[in-house]
Amino acid sequence: MTRKAKRKGERGSVLVAVLMLVAMLATLTAIMARTSFSRASISSASREQHLRVMAAEAIRAELWSCLQGEPPEAREGTCLAPAAGWTRPAAGTYRRAWTASGHVFRVTAAFGAPAPGAARTLDIAVCREGVDCA
Repeated sequence: MTRKAKRKGERGSVLVAVLMLVAMLATLTAIMARTSFSRASISSASREQHLRVMAAEAIRAELWSCLQGEPPEAREGTCLAPAAGWTRPAAGTYRRAWTASGHVFRVTAAFGAPAPGAARTLDIAVCREGVDCA
């Protein structure tokens, strides 16, 4: 084999090695991009869930502290007054907007009618305006 043929062969194997390296880097980059995207989605979803929980807990604390006293039914009108931002879309339910981190959540508070001798219940639902509110 001549020197010229040897050099051509070496150049060919170097070219193949470089191409393989480029292909491996492209594959690795694609895998990392997918992984970081899914992590961002998960953290975004858990952040939104955290905001919903915060909204529900803040409203729940506000309502229960206001509703302490006798009788709670008489105090609902004070605690859930339009001046406090509450609307009454249906009997027994009240609605208010709650904003966190630039997102507007719709908080719905529903009071369960207590059975005789049972404690009054308060159910709170939180949905994000424009995303999953019905």
